[in-house]
Amino acid sequence: MGIAQKCCQTILKGVDKPALFWLDSKYSGGITAKGAKETPICEELQAVLSHPVEGHVVLISDARCFTGTNDYPTLAALRKLVAEKSDRYTVDVAEDIIRIYAT
Repeated sequence: MGIAQKCCQTILKGVDKPALFWLDSKYSGGITAKGAKETPICEELQAVLSHPVEGHVVLISDARCFTGTNDYPTLAALRKLVAEKSDRYTVDVAEDIIRIYAT
């Protein structure tokens, strides 16, 4: 388990009702921090979707980056990851933001 997933799980311990998550963790160059990956988005998303509270909403910035490069999954791979976790979530993209929400 990576540090991003551990951090998410630590934060999630205090969450007891549906929450809104804005995921924007990526290396941006310059003085920003970089871990083992350019972006740990898959690990963070797995932590949120594995949380026992249902009904979270996840917003992910920079949808244009989800091309399968620089540690970003493709949008198709991201949709597959969400579908494998739960068939109750919808994934859509608008205004460069990926939205994942319960239906």
